[in-house]
Formats: sequence, C-alpha cells, structure tokens
Amino acid sequence: MKLASRTFKCEDYKLTSPFGKRSLITTKAGVTANFHCGCDYGTYGKKLPQYGLENGTVIFVGKDSYGANIVWVKYPRLNIKLMYAHLDSISVNNGQAVDNNTILGYTGMTGKATGIHLHLGLKNINGTTWLNPEEYDYEEGQEVVSDSFLGNRGYIKLGDRSDSIAKIALFMYHTFPSYTSRNALGNLYSKNIRSSIIEFQKRTGLEADGCIGPITLAKLEQYGFKH
Repeated sequence: MKLASRTFKCEDYKLTSPFGKRSLITTKAGVTANFHCGCDYGTYGKKLPQYGLENGTVIFVGKDSYGANIVWVKYPRLNIKLMYAHLDSISVNNGQAVDNNTILGYTGMTGKATGIHLHLGLKNINGTTWLNPEEYDYEEGQEVVSDSFLGNRGYIKLGDRSDSIAKIALFMYHTFPSYTSRNALGNLYSKNIRSSIIEFQKRTGLEADGCIGPITLAKLEQYGFKH
C-alpha cells in the first residue's frame, strides 16, 4: 500500500509531480528548484482531509521558508517521518498524538504552489536525506526500490558496499583529484570517499552529511556523473 492511500483515505487524488529531477517551473512565489524532494498529489481542486498513517506524534507545525503550511509527523514503528505541505489549514498541534483517524489538515496551495495539492515528503526518523514516498510500502514498512542505484534504503552511507559506490569513487577521483585520493577507490563507502563527498557537498551548497542520497546524486550528475 502506498503512503498516499493511507493519507487520503479516498480516491480523489492523483500523482501530479513525482520525486526527483524535474524541469524548472514558475509559480506566483517564484521559480522552484529542479529537484523535487517529495511527491505532489493533486486533488482536482478539492480541499481534502489528510490523515495520519498510524500511531505517531506531531513534531512540527508551522510554515516553511516560502510560507507553506506544513506538518511533520514521526511514526516510530515505521522509523520514518513525513512532511505534509501546502496545507490550506492545520488541525493538529505540536506534540499531539495521532493515528489513522486523525485529520492533520486539509490540502491547499499555501507557499509555492500552482494549485491545490499535497506535497508529501519522507525521511528516516533521524535522517536528513529525502526519500521517495512512492517507493515505500506501508504494509511492509520498508522501501521497495531494490533496483535503485542508491539501493533499497534510498541512500548510501558509511560501511555500505556496492558497484554504485565504486562508480562514484572513480568519478570523484578523476573529476575532483584535489580532494579525492586513490584510497577512496573501491566498492566500500569508506571514510576516505565519505570525506570527499562531504567536501563536494560543502563546495556545491548541499547539506554536508556525508550520505549520498537523491539530492547529492543529482548534483554529481550536474558535474558529469553518469550511471
């Protein structure tokens, strides 16, 4: 079951903008970034209630930097947290316990938006990397992106091994030799390659967390990385 199915509890919605790279679009609030860190679900102009997934706790209620009404909820059993954005109105308070019968708010178009919709953002409960909500199986409580370049988890972290890591390390060594040594080469995401990625993230204005998620991967692609 998709997360959106639990969130909407109806069929009056559709995926209108998927997770990942997209073309620049202009809204009343300006131009959006070309990486979409969540999924947008249009509601055919309707302001629909948004429900909690299951037992969880509201950890933030407020606005983002563009003025969109947002709610963050953490779900400990699933080890995830969700951001519900562009809400027309909010029906919960910070610290409130929620479940699948709790209305968090109603879809809207506050902040940067071109129409009434829900922007759903997903992260691990203590994580900083954005994950794809459409590739998360609610019933299993895990991501289902087995063929993803970034693996089942949706990002690469210290200690991981994969062919993807070897490709990234080789690219870093040839493209950024000033801060990538030969010791970074190989299929292990070692401290050496992690240090190079952190430096790359700092130099390109990304959050320097040392993990390779969709945003860092997209930035590497801007510099010529192919996979």
